[in-house]
Amino acid sequence: MNNINRSFSDLSEMETYIADCEENFFSQVKAASLAICGDKSVKFILLSGPTCSGKTTTAGKICEELEKAGKNVKVISIDDFYLSRDFINGENIDFESAEAIDLDYFAECIEKLSAKKPTQLPVFDFVSGVRTGYVNFTPTDDTIIVFEGIQALYPEIASLIPSESRKIVFVNVFNDFYAYDRAFTREEIRFWRRMIRDYKFRGASPDTTLKLWQNVVANEKKNIIPNIPMADIKIDSFLPYEINVIGRYLTKEITYDINNKNETLLCDTFRHIFDTIPQIPGELVPSTSVFREFIG
Repeated sequence: MNNINRSFSDLSEMETYIADCEENFFSQVKAASLAICGDKSVKFILLSGPTCSGKTTTAGKICEELEKAGKNVKVISIDDFYLSRDFINGENIDFESAEAIDLDYFAECIEKLSAKKPTQLPVFDFVSGVRTGYVNFTPTDDTIIVFEGIQALYPEIASLIPSESRKIVFVNVFNDFYAYDRAFTREEIRFWRRMIRDYKFRGASPDTTLKLWQNVVANEKKNIIPNIPMADIKIDSFLPYEINVIGRYLTKEITYDINNKNETLLCDTFRHIFDTIPQIPGELVPSTSVFREFIG
């Protein structure tokens, strides 16, 4: 278990620490991009990771590196291949499972994309829960397709793309660690990221995120964790300095309901954890950081 204990005498030391952490993350992205470009047979990237692992930002950074290498990159969200929510509910299908994906149409799109043929990519609206239309796309000889989503690691999805023409990239917080006289788990980090993200950008109360978390973890253990060995490339999205930044967001920027026992307990717990941890102002976090995906 890694031991992280840093103190800072001034802003300059904080900025240097942040820069070092960011550089370590970027080096992983760079290595992943080189591995992809080094294999001329790769036409598809399946980029997966559990909730709040930083998939979206990581996908964007990999795409930037591939484009610098002269590749034409197209990012496609697997979420857009969801079946109608009414159909799923009617069939009693787990919305987090591969059964919720239109696998037949996904396979059809893969066949056309592989043949460099015009392809109608679906667009799914999460408010109405239905497919609302299609976007026309025709790949070129140098196009690399990036399929991004938690389902990218599902065997039912991955098996539809020939193994020789794909790379599977898995993004996660991989390790527990010890810091400031306390043990932290990898799940905690993602839970805290999600609590802030859901509160700031999805209008969810802390109690709502807490109640959903058990099902989120259960799905990960069932559908994601067992398939990690399939991944060709693993990227750790944890930035050690975030333990010094996240406390302010959890204790100062979230309003807790004093009449809700779950929320008051969360608030007290966060204050106890972060009261003695040196804080780094969120303003010092680079705008391009994967951590911005959660704090804004």
